[in-house]
Amino acid sequence: MHKHNEVPAPAAIRIGTLDELRRDERNANRGTALGDELLEKSIDELGIGRGVVAAADGTLIGGNHVTEKLRQKGVERVVFVPTDGKTLVVTQRMDIQPGTKAFHELALADNQVAQVNLNFDVDVVGQLEADFDLNLDDWGMDFDSPAQQLMALEKVRIDSLRPHPQNYKEHPADQIEHLIQSVRQFGLFRNVVISADNYILVGHGLTVAVGQMGIGFIPVVRLTINHDTPLALKLLVADNEIDHLGVVDDRKLSEILKKVHDDDTLTGTGYDAQMLANLVMVTRSKDEIKDFNQALEWVGLPEFTPVDKPEFRLIVHFDSEQDRAAFEQQYGVPILKKETKTWSTTYPFVGRDDLKNVRFEKENLLHGNPDDLPIAA
Repeated sequence: MHKHNEVPAPAAIRIGTLDELRRDERNANRGTALGDELLEKSIDELGIGRGVVAAADGTLIGGNHVTEKLRQKGVERVVFVPTDGKTLVVTQRMDIQPGTKAFHELALADNQVAQVNLNFDVDVVGQLEADFDLNLDDWGMDFDSPAQQLMALEKVRIDSLRPHPQNYKEHPADQIEHLIQSVRQFGLFRNVVISADNYILVGHGLTVAVGQMGIGFIPVVRLTINHDTPLALKLLVADNEIDHLGVVDDRKLSEILKKVHDDDTLTGTGYDAQMLANLVMVTRSKDEIKDFNQALEWVGLPEFTPVDKPEFRLIVHFDSEQDRAAFEQQYGVPILKKETKTWSTTYPFVGRDDLKNVRFEKENLLHGNPDDLPIAA
C-alpha cells in the first residue's frame, strides 16, 4: 500500500515493440526533406542514437520522426524505461568508445539532424496555444512576429531548388562574381525564399552564386504557397522592384565606394572602378572634376583614352509598349536602359559598364543626369 499522496514507484524496465508507440497527431514539427534524409543516413551509418519520449499510454511526446523512420526500416524491439520525469534516462552505446571517429561523428550528427529537421507548423502551434493557454513567449516562440517567421530557416540541397519559370530578371556573370565575393566576405545575410513546391521566389542570383562556390546546401525560408499563386508572383516582383523606389544619394555612394576601393576591392559591391569613375563624373561639378581623366585619377585608375568614332543612329517608333516589347523579343535586341519612355542600346551590343567604346559627346551633359549621357558605338 502506498501512503497518501505518495507517487507510485515506476514500473520495471521491460522489452516491448515499436507498435506500442503512437505518433502525436498534433505534432507541431513538420520536419524537412533534408532532415529526413540526414536522419536516415545517421541511422544507417551510425545506428540509433538518442531515445524518444512517450506519454503513459505510449503516445510520442518527442521523437515522432525517428520512430516513423525506424518503423519504415522494420525495427521492432524497444526498451521501455518508465520514469516520473525526475530521473535522467541514459542511452548508453556500449559499442562506441570516447575519442573515436564514431563518437564524434554521432555527436555532430545528433545535433545537426535535430536542427535541420525542425520546421514548426505555425497553425498547429497557434491551435495548441489557444487550446491549452500556452505562453509561447516563455519559449521564445512568438510566431506572430515577422522576425520569428524569418528565423524559421530550413536548410535544403541547392539541386532540389527550381528557378521560377516566370522570373524575369537575368543574372549575368559579372553579377554572380560580385555575389560570390560578397558571400565569401560576409556570408549569407539575405534569405532565399522558396515556395512550398520548391521554386525560388527570392534569391535566384544568390542561389546560382552559392552553387558555383561548390556549396551543396543553402538556408531558405519556405512559404506555404505554391509558386503559381498570385501571392508568389507578387513576392517575385516585390523583391525586384521595391528597392527601386528608394532614392540614392549618388555623391555619397561614390564617396563610400572610394573608401572601399582604397582599402579593399570593389568586387562584391556591384561596382567596378570604371563604373565608379562614371559615377564621379555625373555627381561633381566642373570645378571639382573637369573631365573623365580627372575622374579616373580621383578613383585611382590610369588615364582614359576615348575612342573617336562616327555615330550612326536608327530610331524606331512604336504605337504601344506591347509593340516595343514584341520587337525586343522577336529580334533579340538587348536593351541598355529602360528607365524612361525612350529605350536605348548599341550595335554591336556594348554593356553599360564597358567603357572601351564609350565617349561623352556633349560637354554640358558631363555634369548632368547620368541617364542623359548618350552612349555611342
